[in-house]
Amino acid sequence: MRVAYALIGLVGLVAGGCYSGIPTGAIDSAGDSAPTEVAPEEDASSGSGTDGGSDGGEEPPAGSCAGAAARLPPTVRGLNSRQFAKTVGATFPGVEAPTDLFWDSDRSSDYSTRATIRRLDFKSTSELIKVAETISIEAANVLLEQNVCLQEVPAAADCVHDVLATTARKLYRAPAPAEHLEGLQGLFDTAAPQVGTEVALRFALRAMLNSPRFLFRTELGVAAPDGTSTLTPHEVAAALSYTLTDAPPDAQLRAAADEAQLDTPAQLRAHAQRLLASEAGARGMLSFVAEFTGIINFALIQKDEAAFPGFTDELKQAMQADFEATVEAILRSPEPTLERLLTSDEFVISDLTAQYLGWGRTSSSPGELVPVDEPQRRGLLTHPAMLATYAHEVETNPVARGHFVSGELLCFTIPPPPEDVSFPDRDEEGANETLRETLERIHSVDACASCHALMDPFGWPFEVFDAAGRVRELDRGLPVDPSSDVSIPGGYSGPIDGAAQLLDVTAESDTAHVCVSRSVFSYVSGHGPDAHEDFDCINEELADAFVSDGDLPAQFVRVLSSPQFLERAE
Repeated sequence: MRVAYALIGLVGLVAGGCYSGIPTGAIDSAGDSAPTEVAPEEDASSGSGTDGGSDGGEEPPAGSCAGAAARLPPTVRGLNSRQFAKTVGATFPGVEAPTDLFWDSDRSSDYSTRATIRRLDFKSTSELIKVAETISIEAANVLLEQNVCLQEVPAAADCVHDVLATTARKLYRAPAPAEHLEGLQGLFDTAAPQVGTEVALRFALRAMLNSPRFLFRTELGVAAPDGTSTLTPHEVAAALSYTLTDAPPDAQLRAAADEAQLDTPAQLRAHAQRLLASEAGARGMLSFVAEFTGIINFALIQKDEAAFPGFTDELKQAMQADFEATVEAILRSPEPTLERLLTSDEFVISDLTAQYLGWGRTSSSPGELVPVDEPQRRGLLTHPAMLATYAHEVETNPVARGHFVSGELLCFTIPPPPEDVSFPDRDEEGANETLRETLERIHSVDACASCHALMDPFGWPFEVFDAAGRVRELDRGLPVDPSSDVSIPGGYSGPIDGAAQLLDVTAESDTAHVCVSRSVFSYVSGHGPDAHEDFDCINEELADAFVSDGDLPAQFVRVLSSPQFLERAE
């Protein structure tokens, strides 16, 4: 596999120039909230890779981490909006928390799991205080119903202590220190004689919901004499659960952590497989796919009403639900592979989606995959929600679609465009030509050609789909040309006749598997390539199995149970 690794390093090509048609997915929408970053990061999908590791007794390439115990740094990272809401719901059954509390900062980085995101600015902290107050009212009622001893007047001290300790254990994902519980108990004891048990309980709950022990989770580990550290069982339990289910550890995982039964890779894998088999088991990977593909922004996409009548909010909700259900069905199937995600002709189809796209078949049961008989409709990148996300209100966006393939699936490094670049207005251009012809004419100039040569060839095959994801043969009355010529490092190089062939050769390549493995590692670890000089070398050590089997759930488990994740540098 060294060839693929080395090629990914070579694909990290920096070219000057410009390009029009910035992706309308995660890249566009992140711009307005970029100030919420603590420090700037490179794109998690950018190809800043190093050469591969050595085989046998070969001399490691310069800059390689081969033979060294390269590890990521210890980490503290905040819960994202989904994890915040799921933790509240798991601790206080029936209590709902907002799922967009940190929406701005969740979208300010490549992944919402990134450790460098600063979620608590003035705006979000103010919102958090208000939300904690609202949640505490409902949560106090839940605890009063669950614990009869709290209903006594006054409530017994040992009862209050046990309730506070149990609640803190769930919210914090680890037992609270004695001095912390003493503080909570003191807060309750001071308030209860004046305002009663229920209101005093609210005060203690608000303190917990505003505590860093709840809002952040650590991956610091226990230090060893050599300066490295190994994650504690409670840190491991939280990492497993939040990564795979977007929620805190369940009762079994909490018990395993309390009993130090998460020390071996076998123990970790057993719990991971159990979580993946649960009803919530695909939730974490769905979150990864939503952020990786940019579908997380689909709800914000608008289309011109005159050009696309019927593209309503109701239709968008149906399309997004279909996309997520398709991903989940494939991930829960016997073949949960990257290749199938990229090339399957089967989708979960609701009535609204089928009606808008003219598909004759719909799923007869929830989560049922059914084949779609359209020659170029293959895999998630041709799902209407994905295509509509990477398009404008009227026009398609082959640059954005090609940027996704080259940047996210093949790890090409493509510099950002100049600030004054804009997508061409064909009405102003006045030329009777397809969008492809317009863009090829503009992008052929020297200042633009170097960057667009990396992206556009991977976008032309998707021109058979309009800006709402429907199949088309004509663009302004002229035939659409979906042919192209592409070069995948270590893989196929040559002519391409449409999206289906492009997706086939991409999905078959080692380069795509190493690149997606890199994104999985970044999402799970909370770090980007700039977090450690050996980031890409560490990924290489984890990517071999994924190159061989392409199994996405298995790769999540492999990363979570690996020394590269469980052990940290000084």
